[in-house]
Amino acid sequence: MHFIFDLDETVIDSSHRQGETLDEWIALNTRDNILKDTLLPLADQMKAAYHNGDVVTVCTSRVLSAHDFESFRLLGLLDGNENPGSLKLRLLQGMAKRQNISWRQFCRTAIMFDDNADVKETLNKNGLRCFCPINYNSRNKKAA
Repeated sequence: MHFIFDLDETVIDSSHRQGETLDEWIALNTRDNILKDTLLPLADQMKAAYHNGDVVTVCTSRVLSAHDFESFRLLGLLDGNENPGSLKLRLLQGMAKRQNISWRQFCRTAIMFDDNADVKETLNKNGLRCFCPINYNSRNKKAA
């Protein structure tokens, strides 16, 4: 099963940092305020789906910062032990499975671009060609 969750007022109570305007919202999104977020009851279902091996997707219009991910780990919404490489490997393997193709076939027909060293190392070790876009982007940037 594939579960798709919004965050704010769905699985997370962040009402203490909802401003009336965008400027107020930006001002209220400090690390201290983000770490005051609490879980709503539906978060238990989200966690259960993840731990049951279901595909869990977060679909939010919120801009996520490092503080949000810190909060998600503290609230138990993310496995703090999962590094970026293993996370992306797991998600991509799930994508291949949903497309009814083997991981090997997926890797033969896919190329990934990612700037994170752990992601590149993990995916390349597992057969998916993963390239760093930094040099390409630097060489091909248009003058401002």
